[in-house]
Order: sequence, then structure tokens, then C-alpha cells
Amino acid sequence: MFNHQNVTAMYENKFPPSLVCKDGTQVKLCPLERTKGIPIYCSKSGLFFSYASGALRQVRPYVNRHFKSKRNVHSDYPKLQYYLGNGRCHMLMALTWLEPKPGKNYVVDHLNGNIFDWSLDNLQWITPAENHKRAKLLRVLRSIGRDPKQMSRNELLGIFNKYYFSLS
Repeated sequence: MFNHQNVTAMYENKFPPSLVCKDGTQVKLCPLERTKGIPIYCSKSGLFFSYASGALRQVRPYVNRHFKSKRNVHSDYPKLQYYLGNGRCHMLMALTWLEPKPGKNYVVDHLNGNIFDWSLDNLQWITPAENHKRAKLLRVLRSIGRDPKQMSRNELLGIFNKYYFSLS
């Protein structure tokens, strides 16, 4: 049985909170309660690594690009394959690198709308209402021929802060 106290004890005694790869990339330990106690590290660029015998080995996320489920919008999100539901890449990245928001009513947003880009620069904690508004704005951008994937973070944040939808 999975025990949060055991995971915390393992974290404090066994796994360093951050490491540096051979190429100089800094990686941080993902929350063990989200990885079922398995030490997984991630970099700001969105690379994931397993940690065993003092060595980091890259783990490639499972990306289901062929199946489009209408019942569960999250079924297509890239995840670390051997986790049971909690290993979505964007969520692990946000919980590891982003400052948590107070309260529980926040979601992780992909700024450019691309769920296959879970790099730190493309993620942000926002409210569900803001997430809905941004999705509408991204659809408008695509409809006028602008590809949000080709836009900078600052450009997208400027658009998100400038435009609003009226309820009328």
C-alpha cells in the first residue's frame, strides 16, 4: 500500500532534491507522492530522468497522438507510462518547478495551447475561468491565421492580459 509518510522519509533520506546532468542541466526531484515513490527528476526544458544507482537515465513520456477521446479530455496528455494517472508531464513539471498557488482551484495552462510542449516556459498556474478565456483567445488567433505555437511567451501573455470576452 502506498504510504505518504514512507515516501517523505525516502525523499529526505535517499533522493537528492536536485542533481546536475553530465551536460550541466539542472534537474529537480518530482513530488514522490505523484510518482508512487519512484524517483523521477525533470529539467526546465521538460526532459524526465529516472534515478537509480546514483545515475540519471532519460525517460521518454508516452504520447498518444492517434486516439482522440471525446469522453476524457486528459486522455491525450503526454504522461510517464508506468504511472497510474498522476504522471502527466505538464502536471509533474508544474508541481516541481512552479511556485504553488494558494488554494486548490488552479489548473496548469499550456500558454501556447500545445499539450506536447510541457517545458517550464510554456506552463502557468491559472484559474479554470482564465483557462477557458485563454482557450477562446487561442481559437481566435488560429482563426485569423496566427499560430500560437510560433508566438513568444511574452506576446501570448500580452494578448491574454489585454483581451476579454463580454457576457452579452
